[in-house]
Amino acid sequence: MKRLLALGTMLLVASALAAAESEKSGKAPQKTETEIAAAAEPQPVESPLVAAAKRTNRGASKTVVITDETVKKSTGRLTTTDSIYNPYLPPKVEPSAEVVANEQAAKARTEEEKKAAAAKAAETKRQQELARKARLAQQAEEYEEGYDDDMDPAQLERELAAAAAAKKKP
Repeated sequence: MKRLLALGTMLLVASALAAAESEKSGKAPQKTETEIAAAAEPQPVESPLVAAAKRTNRGASKTVVITDETVKKSTGRLTTTDSIYNPYLPPKVEPSAEVVANEQAAKARTEEEKKAAAAKAAETKRQQELARKARLAQQAEEYEEGYDDDMDPAQLERELAAAAAAKKKP
């Protein structure tokens, strides 16, 4: 077990030293002709989402990343059918006579309740109107009590003005 651990450590240190030495020497790795040709072609601008999906290295997974390239290469599939599916619907069942009678009785009760409520509202409104007319009649009567029917209103006004002037002089 110790030997295996020592061997792994040596390989790791050796690869790190080799990488550091190649960086110091400044030699770049040789490129093939296909890599040079691919670098010369302008790369299409990808959306940030597509670029992020490519960076995650999900090439081994079965998830498809939709890009312009995959759309161009894909072939559309359209499926049609000549038959129309009609599901089975059970026949409509008529309600029993008892149910129909109960529904009609309930409908009649609600109509009677609506009529009673409308009649009560109309009676309340009539009572309010009568009370308003009585108040107005009483107010009009109280307003006219200060005047005598036998006297001229202009004469009454002169007398009231003279009485007010007499109160101010004392």
